[in-house]
Amino acid sequence: MGRGLLPGQALLPIDDLFLYPPWRAHAAEYGVQLPHNPLIADAILQNYSWKQFAAGAYAAGQFPLWNPFILGGQPFLAAAQNGSLYPFGVLFFVLPLPQAYAWFLALHLWLGALFACWLTRTLGATRLGGMLAGITFGFCGYLVVSFLWPMVVSTAIWLPALLAVIERLIQGGGGRGQEQVRFAGPEVRDQGPGAEGTAARSVGADLSVRPKGRTRGCAPTGWVALGAAIVGLQFLAGHLEMSLYLLLTAGLYTAVRLLGEIWAGRWPRTVGVGLAALTMVGLGAALAAIQLVPFGEVIGSNVRVGWTSYSEAAGYALSRDRLIGFLVPDYFGNPSHHTYLDLLDGQVRSVEHVRANGEQRSDTEWGGQNYVEGTAYVGVLPLLLALVGLSVRPSAGARALAIVAGVSLLLAFGTPLYAVLFYGVPGVNQLHTPFRWVYPFSLCAAVLAGLGAGTLGPSAVRARPGVLVGAGGAVLGAALVVALLVGLPFREAIVAFFLRVPEPAGLRSAAGRERTGALVCRPPAYDDHHRRGGRLAGGRPVLVWDRVQLGGRDPLARAGA
Repeated sequence: MGRGLLPGQALLPIDDLFLYPPWRAHAAEYGVQLPHNPLIADAILQNYSWKQFAAGAYAAGQFPLWNPFILGGQPFLAAAQNGSLYPFGVLFFVLPLPQAYAWFLALHLWLGALFACWLTRTLGATRLGGMLAGITFGFCGYLVVSFLWPMVVSTAIWLPALLAVIERLIQGGGGRGQEQVRFAGPEVRDQGPGAEGTAARSVGADLSVRPKGRTRGCAPTGWVALGAAIVGLQFLAGHLEMSLYLLLTAGLYTAVRLLGEIWAGRWPRTVGVGLAALTMVGLGAALAAIQLVPFGEVIGSNVRVGWTSYSEAAGYALSRDRLIGFLVPDYFGNPSHHTYLDLLDGQVRSVEHVRANGEQRSDTEWGGQNYVEGTAYVGVLPLLLALVGLSVRPSAGARALAIVAGVSLLLAFGTPLYAVLFYGVPGVNQLHTPFRWVYPFSLCAAVLAGLGAGTLGPSAVRARPGVLVGAGGAVLGAALVVALLVGLPFREAIVAFFLRVPEPAGLRSAAGRERTGALVCRPPAYDDHHRRGGRLAGGRPVLVWDRVQLGGRDPLARAGA
């Protein structure tokens, strides 16, 4: 992305054009043999055309209401995904269009990181914790793979800002001081008016959060107005599917937090916060009515209405083997990787191959889902810190985030809980994207990691030495789990490696290995339909190898294979 900010550079997959006519005929002329990443061609084939059309309409003093260039014409502005009414989208109309993509993305990654930091600090994290949460969310796998879908990123980054506003309302409009004391030790003293610092209480014993003394903050009406602006902006960003996920996540978080308030017996304020949250959404929708009203008319003619079955939609959920992607981001390959390193001879080799279904491929990607649909990585360290934060007297906000994260994972993996959304929420039955629930999980994990980082400060460790011991145990345990997950698919090759007969010196050449079938491990994409000489049903890719047969013995057979 950084190079795209420089003059003369563009963050666009321009080389993908040469996969399609009429540009394909000129590929050799421009020296294009293999596009870097064919998976992101939408950015240049679709989104760039949208921005160019909208810019031309605005330059002519018109709203881009109708697109006459597709079939007999179709609604343009009402379709929403072009984001032509989004205020920050002005960058596409004042900068050279190719260069605007990088600047637009950089702005929104910064905003997303800033909002995640704000939410984490509102929940009581240290400055370091807030920075960690911001960096983790701003560069989480979900946002990274969405770089060239600007409407996705520009919608997604508003979720932490909306949750921060909701949290401020629940806290009574105060600042972050009320929960900062959670990291100071097992007990603190109330500093509220009249308490005079004498009433000791145990931190974390209550599900609710009460402001600690007088803190800076605006009136509830100010937070409602800010929340309404956030809701309106995320609608105008253009990806209303992401808006649906954002509002459902915010609603779940609000419900969990208010249940904590009800448990603490504060009914009147709970009702007030609930009404304020609903008012924010209503006012935000009104602000974006210029986009939502025509979209509502167009969406009724969508061909997906009544077309998608539950089983089909759930088929796009993450499969169980994608769990390893939370720890190893490129375990299932990468569409931008076109070579691999042969560990036996140190040569870099091409991965061009033909899949079992006859598809010609030139990348290392394998598995049931493509890279965009299957990426769930937020970082190993943030996951460990999130666990630490939840294990040491989590606050009410942290518990709410943990619940949201858990529900998000259940939905992303297509458990029966997804049926509640599919049949119970209007519009969800038109979607094929349960995997996108990784998005709210990523935010929750980032914020919990920031909160967990605060529990590992020097004062906290001195007050609770068990924290350090627990953190060390979590790191060792996670390392063991990673080793097991990574090694499990290759267990037979590993056993064969340790049981193999030492290779004679005369057979160590490439020709010798070819004659004898020496052990040669290759990446999964090298051959995705053979395993020990046989075809794997369904063409599922696995690591393949040539057996070592020296002296008439097969080490796999010796290993019990």
